[in-house]
Amino acid sequence: MKPSHPNYPKKHWLVFLSCLLAVGYWMSPEKTSAQIVPDSTLPINSTVTPNGNTLLIEGGTPIGGNLFHSFQEFSVPTGGEAYFNNSLTIENILTRVTGGSISNIDGVLRANSGANLFLLNPNGIVFGPNAALNIGGSFFASTADSLRLSDGSDFSATSPNPPPMLTINVPLGLQLGASPGKIINQSRASNSNGNTVGLSVQPGETIGLVGGDISIEGGAIDAPVGKIELISLTDGFWEFGQEQNSSLESVPIGNSQFGNIELTRESNVSTSGVGGGSIDIVAGKLSVRDGSQLVGITSGDQAGGPLRINAARSVEVIGNSADGLVPSQISTETQGAGAGGDLTIATGRLLLAEGGFLSASTFGAGDGGNISVRASESVELMGTGFEDFERDSIGRFLSADLTLSERVTGIFTGTEGTGDSGDIAVETPSFRAQDGTLVFTPSFAEGTGGSINVRASEAIELSGSVFGASNLDAGSAGNIEVDTARLLLRDGAFLGNTTLGSGRGGNVTVRATESIELRSRPTNAIVGTGIVANSINSHAPAGKVSINTRSLIIEDGAVVSTSSGFFSGDETIRNGGTGGDLLVRASEKVELSGISPDGKFPSALRSATFTDADSGNLTIETGSLIVRDGAEVSTLAEGIGRGGNLSITAEEVVRVRGSAVSRAADNGRFLSQLVSDARGAGAGGNLTIHADRLQVIDRGLVSASSFGTGQGGDLTIVAKGNVELVGIGFAEMQRVIIDNFVNKTLRLSDRVTGLFTGTEIAGAAGDITIDAKDIVINDGAIISAAAFDEGTGGRLNVRAEEVEMIGGGMSASTSGIGRAGDIQIDVARLVLRDGALLGNATSDSGTAGNVVAIASELVEVSSTPPGASVPTGIVSDALDGSGSAGSVEINTPQFIARDRAQLNAGSIGSGSAGTLTIVADFILLDRRTNLMAATASGFGGNIVLQAPNIQLRRRSIISTNARNSNGGNITIDTNTLAALENSDISANAQTGFGGRVSINAEGIFGTEFQERRTRNSDITATSQLGPQFRGVVEINTPEVDPGAGLIKLPETVVDITGLVARDPCNQEEQSEFIMTGRGGLPPSPFDPLSNPVMAIEWATRENGASSDSSIDSKPINSRPINSRPINSRRIIDRSFPTVSSAGGQSSESGSFLERQETRQIVEATGWRIDENGDVILTAGSPGSAPYSPALTPPNCREEH
Repeated sequence: MKPSHPNYPKKHWLVFLSCLLAVGYWMSPEKTSAQIVPDSTLPINSTVTPNGNTLLIEGGTPIGGNLFHSFQEFSVPTGGEAYFNNSLTIENILTRVTGGSISNIDGVLRANSGANLFLLNPNGIVFGPNAALNIGGSFFASTADSLRLSDGSDFSATSPNPPPMLTINVPLGLQLGASPGKIINQSRASNSNGNTVGLSVQPGETIGLVGGDISIEGGAIDAPVGKIELISLTDGFWEFGQEQNSSLESVPIGNSQFGNIELTRESNVSTSGVGGGSIDIVAGKLSVRDGSQLVGITSGDQAGGPLRINAARSVEVIGNSADGLVPSQISTETQGAGAGGDLTIATGRLLLAEGGFLSASTFGAGDGGNISVRASESVELMGTGFEDFERDSIGRFLSADLTLSERVTGIFTGTEGTGDSGDIAVETPSFRAQDGTLVFTPSFAEGTGGSINVRASEAIELSGSVFGASNLDAGSAGNIEVDTARLLLRDGAFLGNTTLGSGRGGNVTVRATESIELRSRPTNAIVGTGIVANSINSHAPAGKVSINTRSLIIEDGAVVSTSSGFFSGDETIRNGGTGGDLLVRASEKVELSGISPDGKFPSALRSATFTDADSGNLTIETGSLIVRDGAEVSTLAEGIGRGGNLSITAEEVVRVRGSAVSRAADNGRFLSQLVSDARGAGAGGNLTIHADRLQVIDRGLVSASSFGTGQGGDLTIVAKGNVELVGIGFAEMQRVIIDNFVNKTLRLSDRVTGLFTGTEIAGAAGDITIDAKDIVINDGAIISAAAFDEGTGGRLNVRAEEVEMIGGGMSASTSGIGRAGDIQIDVARLVLRDGALLGNATSDSGTAGNVVAIASELVEVSSTPPGASVPTGIVSDALDGSGSAGSVEINTPQFIARDRAQLNAGSIGSGSAGTLTIVADFILLDRRTNLMAATASGFGGNIVLQAPNIQLRRRSIISTNARNSNGGNITIDTNTLAALENSDISANAQTGFGGRVSINAEGIFGTEFQERRTRNSDITATSQLGPQFRGVVEINTPEVDPGAGLIKLPETVVDITGLVARDPCNQEEQSEFIMTGRGGLPPSPFDPLSNPVMAIEWATRENGASSDSSIDSKPINSRPINSRPINSRRIIDRSFPTVSSAGGQSSESGSFLERQETRQIVEATGWRIDENGDVILTAGSPGSAPYSPALTPPNCREEH
């Protein structure tokens, strides 16, 4: 109705005013005696006889079991009674009003026996506050035009006609016209017990109001164990007893238009009783407000009937009573052994607001009913505020102080008895809940909680609201299942299943074809925004969480989790059953970012246990996984229970990215991380990543570590493409990791960008296994399987085409009494630069682990940055304490170390040094590079080098020196060993015996054994205790026989006469004669050398040059046969550069040893005769030409 519209028809105003005037007229005292006026349309007309306040109605036309009455006017004044004095054989009293006035009934309608009473007035019917029924049968009041009988005839109020004469004819239904009148009920009549019942019938009977708009204004309708029908429609037919279901198609078909049904001012419509009756409502719009109630309560052992609502446009349940104590509600409940009835709603739009709710709960032994909602447009739940809701509902629930009767805006099926709770099913395009609303199917006792199933074809949005299927006692919780295109949870919204009792937790399944987004955790929220399945203060297992979508986004401290126990930020609950599994499938991406505004909670995907029960597993299958800005994906074990496994499969990339700049809010607490950590006595789970690429950047962290006594899990990474670890700079790695390790202040929690499996206390660290195409570790990022305290370090296994470490690290060290782990690398190329560190170390009594690097192409270690506390290198050393160093083994075709690089298997504590082994085709140590297995107090280490070509340049060192112990051993097997520019090989000792140096080589250049170290390249095994304590230097070079394998060459090279041409005609053509001879060699090794063709003058040596200076001439082309001095001059192979003896540095530069350039030998192509008559051979000189005789024989052809 739009009365303010200028074009609104005036006739509607006139009808409305006439209705008001009629109400006032018929309710005035002077018209009381004339409020029931019979007409004369029946064969036997009705009679009305006043008897005090009673109007005795008799007469009418009886046909079979029906009694027909027809009145021009029909109203009952306040305190009056209309008494139908029917015979006991009458089953139905059919009453019509043919005049144009409204029926105002503020008194009692009474009939004899069990007859049903039908009141038909198309103009409208008003039941006043004092209206009441005193009949034995059912009651129908309608503003329909006519009553349809079973023979097809109509008993019409708009076209009065005699009734049909069939004796067997029963009322079938009602035919409503285009503008049926309104039905108003204000009845607050009381029964004999003083209870307000309004319009009430006997148990098991029916009350039906069928008309245009129906308004229950503070009134009541009561049909205990019976049936109530409220039907609002126009221009349609309604069949009595028509069964409704949840589909709108069950509403009367044809051209029916639906009106409005409204319950206001604490109205009550009830079928409560020992068995519970049924309620059917059909309308365009149903509105339940101001504490009004539509209820069907079963209090006995009989099953309750259904409550069915078909409202084409909308259903609204809004607000509370004026005193705020009574909420508006539509509910079916059971308080006895009988099952509760189902609540079914089919509508366009469902709105629950400001305390209004739907409920089908059980408080007794009977099972609760189900709630089913189908809304063709939307379902909206709007609460009164999140803070009060969280305190009064969520907080009290977690403390097990909440009762089922304490309900807020929402939809409820729960059990507080032994009966099982019913289920909730909602189907709509759009579902929205906000500001403290609840969809809840709890079990507060032994009964099983109900399930929640919400299907929204377009979107589901929860803001500060909860979907919960939980239990607080022995009953198991139900499941939650959500299907939609888009799911949004924000501002404290919570979708989950919590087990607080001994019953098993239910599962949570969410499917969203497009996206799932969780955002905005409120400050100081008890639970926060999330999708969860928890077991708290219980030994029962929690349920599982399954998510299937295209895109999952979690931001600002929101969480998706399963857990045993609970962590609220300020308090940890350490009682709980086994945690459930968490499965996430997102075809496009999973993205987590940020932390909560208060800085306490990271955005998270988590499966955790805070108790002695095991955590569930977390599995992610996606296109890309992005974790950034402090977010977390984790499986945690913080109690005795074992942590679950974390398994990630990404078709494209897994990216874990922190922030290069710390925010004030996080106080440095959070790194972006993928973790499967054990923080108590329980073992941590394994972490497995399968992806095309893995990127861990800017304080990103991937970890499967143990912070307690439990064993850490394994970390396995399989990448088709690259694994890229990039920190925020080498300085952070040195400050946080290296310096703290050296100073014995490093803890497992001091972590930077990287991959970790460590142990903090006594637990064994897990292993790290990486299989990838390329691995890049840059700018302070590290891979670590370290051990602290009593824990044992994990193994680190790497397989890739190339591993490049630039200012990064890879370690399995120990700083406690536990043994460090081993490292094995199998690659094509291994490159370490700019402070990169590969290795294991011990700073306590634990033994350092072994390092094995196998590279099919190259190992390169270079460039220690200025200020670095440790050099770029590959190590397995003992820094302090009694722990011994491990071994380092490298196998590759090319090993290159330069620019202060270091390979170390030494010990500076009381532990023994280890063994350093390099097997290669070529080994180059350049620019102060060290190979060390030195020791301070323990046994000396070993260095083993096997390569055909080994070069040491520019003060590079191979050392197994010892300080307070014996020197170690050095073994070198090679073809050629060159140690140039003060590069030393030493196995010296300070207070013990010198070590042993054993060299097997075909040639040794630039170095020789010395009794002590000199400014030149030396081989030493000395002891500061004296010559008698010196070690052993063994140099083995082969003995060469100069004549072995040589043959005698002929003295005559060729028969010249065989080469002279006898054709004089060819003398003009160019001819060549080349005689190579023996190249300066004698005919046999036993003949003396002949004088050369060209004399070579003697060269004078400069003053001050030592006798062992290198020859400043072109290298001799022959291969060296011995490295010992010959005639005070060393034979220098042409493959080495010229060395100056003064400075000890080469004039050449570059990373490889350059080969000296030699003069090219060119073939003579011509000759000429100089002015002295000498013959000069030429090679294409412009001035040369083939010789031609001056005369040409006459018999030769011209062209010759």
